[in-house]
Amino acid sequence: MPRSSRNSAPDPAAAAPNGAGGSEPRSPVPANSGLQAADPPRPQPSAAAAAQEGASEAADRDAEHEVAAQLSFRQAQTALELCLAQLQAPDLDVEAMTGLYRRARRYADRCEQLLGEVEQEILLWDPQQPDEPPSPYTYTS
Repeated sequence: MPRSSRNSAPDPAAAAPNGAGGSEPRSPVPANSGLQAADPPRPQPSAAAAAQEGASEAADRDAEHEVAAQLSFRQAQTALELCLAQLQAPDLDVEAMTGLYRRARRYADRCEQLLGEVEQEILLWDPQQPDEPPSPYTYTS
C-alpha cells in the first residue's frame, strides 16, 4: 500500500531555498552552530561631521587648557596624579589614553610653569652681610 502524504507535513524552508516563501528568512549561519552572523557595517561619518567633531574636540582642549592655567601648584599636581593613576588602568582604550595623556601633560606644564616663576622669585640672602640686599638666585653647577 502506498504511503499517505497526510502523515508527513512538508517543510516550507526545505521547499523554498534561501527562506523564500517561508515565514522567517534563513540566516547564512546554521542555528545549531553556536555562531552569530556578523553585524552589518556601520556608516562612516561624513567629512563635515568629522570636521565638526574635530572642532568640538579642539574647543574642549582649549577649555581644559584655560582651566589648567588657573590652577594652583597643588591643584595641578593633584590633577596630574589622578590622570597618571587613571592611565595605569589595564582596560583603558586608546582614545581615552590619549585624552588623559594630553590632560596630564597640561597639568605637568602648569606645575613646571609655577615652579619656574617661584624659582625666579627666590632671592639669596647672605647672613654674613646683613646690610646687603638679597640677590637673585643663580644656579651654578
